[in-house]
Amino acid sequence: EDGPGADVLERVAQRLAEQRASVEEERRRQNAERQAEVLRRRLSILDLHIERAWHLGDADFDRLHELWAAFVAAGRAPAAAELRPDAEMSGSKWTHTGLAGYVPAFRVMPWAVDGEQPR
Repeated sequence: EDGPGADVLERVAQRLAEQRASVEEERRRQNAERQAEVLRRRLSILDLHIERAWHLGDADFDRLHELWAAFVAAGRAPAAAELRPDAEMSGSKWTHTGLAGYVPAFRVMPWAVDGEQPR
């Protein structure tokens, strides 16, 4: 239906789709970085074992403790799933700034000061 708001709705729908695609790409990128970090940490543990030919001394256990702690921390890093597209955001979470990104008419105008017109 072609009404006065049809172009606004079409523009909002397009921007929401673009933003969703952007969030999905960022999720994939962050997940790939996280997986790479976990693998690097795992390899550092194996490298120490290989260097010492599996014969570890007392000093090596402190180093292993550090390596394992880093490995576990990398595995527990927040998942990129915490990123959410705006279309999935609860209505109560939207702000005027967020809405203005989709519909410029929602942009907040400053009050006129000393008779000046808002810009």
